[in-house]
Amino acid sequence: MDQIFHAYRDAAARAGRRLALGEDLCWGVGLYLADTQAEAMRRVEPSHDERYKWFAPFGFVRYADAHGRPWGTPGAPARAPTLAEGVAQKAWICGPPSHAIEVIREFEARYPGLDQMMIHWAEGLPPHEFKEQLAWFARAVMPAVTRRG
Repeated sequence: MDQIFHAYRDAAARAGRRLALGEDLCWGVGLYLADTQAEAMRRVEPSHDERYKWFAPFGFVRYADAHGRPWGTPGAPARAPTLAEGVAQKAWICGPPSHAIEVIREFEARYPGLDQMMIHWAEGLPPHEFKEQLAWFARAVMPAVTRRG
């Protein structure tokens, strides 16, 4: 993500647009809320793994290896990622709302122009669980991170 955000800002500058880092971009991140990170990971891991069984072979994994190469590019991993790898790379936020707020604020500080965030859940979650997660996020996280005025 960092490479993409810098490359976009630099390309915009070459085209005559001065953008703050993260401006005109959207950060996409997986999310699962629970009382602890371990509980969140345990609950979402089966759906995560099923999701990437489908996405990984098509190169739709935005994780990066230790050299910064996105998965699926030459020399980078081509296997399905684990949820633990996604959490370590902050491609997934798993844990209590306070942790989600902390990570979101960290990204806001790192990318001052960033004002768009897309959250996703692993597609295998039952609809009622998806709705519970969305309601919890709206109730406990959004009020703390929504920019006003």
